[in-house]
Amino acid sequence: MRSITRIIVHCSATRPGLDIGVDEIDRWHRERGFHGVGYHAVIRRNGVVEPLVGARRAPEELRIEDGRLRETISAKELNSRKRALLLRFRDALRERDLLNRRDLRILAPEALSRTALILRGRFPYFYGTEYLPTEEARERYFPVPHLDLENIGHDAERFDAFISGDVFEHVADLDAALKEIHRVLKPNGFLVSSFPFSPWREETEIRASIDRASGDITHHRPAQYHGNPVDPENGSLVFSLPGWDIVDRLRNIGFVDARFHAMLSSRHGVVADLTPFVFILTAAKA
Repeated sequence: MRSITRIIVHCSATRPGLDIGVDEIDRWHRERGFHGVGYHAVIRRNGVVEPLVGARRAPEELRIEDGRLRETISAKELNSRKRALLLRFRDALRERDLLNRRDLRILAPEALSRTALILRGRFPYFYGTEYLPTEEARERYFPVPHLDLENIGHDAERFDAFISGDVFEHVADLDAALKEIHRVLKPNGFLVSSFPFSPWREETEIRASIDRASGDITHHRPAQYHGNPVDPENGSLVFSLPGWDIVDRLRNIGFVDARFHAMLSSRHGVVADLTPFVFILTAAKA
């Protein structure tokens, strides 16, 4: 996989769109260690600019935790990975000359986050949803639409784009969800997604599975939960952590140009630990 899959690096210190492979990132990491230190210092000194809206957040507004940079550098409910997602989505629209199109139909499995509010404010046809599996949940969050990514329920070729921030790891049957996303995208439609990803993880790590008949969950590794605005008390169970094999899975479904983008920006406050990139997955429907 490493020899045939490329990563597009978007780095404010190099030319945009630098195309490298995992081995180059591996060598970069070994030789330079944590290359994000300089970005970290600039962010602490200058603050950040939010993608799409251009709002500036002063250094004193930022919550930064060393060792958790991907999940922090936070201000106004946006953190490093969420700004990376919006930045890559903006660039994907710009590459397709769609950035100023207000009639784009955009599907997202989130409606209550600030990311969703930003997209809804910029694109009137943004369709934000939440996973609301019970009648009680649907009543509590009415009129937010319920969406099960494994069974989206909309007509084929209805949406121009799909965007999700750290959702794929919580889907029990990710292949079913990817097929559904492909089905509801228009030709030339595209997806942009973030999830916890390591460039050194070749295969998807299965952490839990579910028996559809009984609803019983089997944990193959210690249970791991992430925050969930709809269920803050219990959070969302992590079913899998996709590896490089998600690229081939997308291609087998019918997506083209599936690749990861390694995002790093001091201006927008995008930096993570270790690599130091925030990785964003993109793919398009032929």
